[in-house]
Amino acid sequence: MPVLDGLHAAGEIVEREPTLPIIIYSLHDSPQVELEAKKVGARCVVSQGASSELLLKAVREVTAQQTAKSVPDVLLGAPASSEAAVELSGDAKNDGDGQSEPN
Repeated sequence: MPVLDGLHAAGEIVEREPTLPIIIYSLHDSPQVELEAKKVGARCVVSQGASSELLLKAVREVTAQQTAKSVPDVLLGAPASSEAAVELSGDAKNDGDGQSEPN
């Protein structure tokens, strides 16, 4: 990006629109990138080496979480599943081959 890198841009976006879900799609697949992404408010990180299915799964997961936050808990029954391999919570990690592995 000419003016800002993706992490700085994500931070600026989150400052202006804190409820907007941000997914970092990064060439750099490292714990440091995940940590920095979490610090700026991104919801998850997907490696550019990951499969398109994993990217789509991340979009669906973040969208489901966003929808769940906008609906009262009493209407939801149970919280949205958290099985996406790209969650910043550290539930699973993708090593770039499209398959997730538990941490």
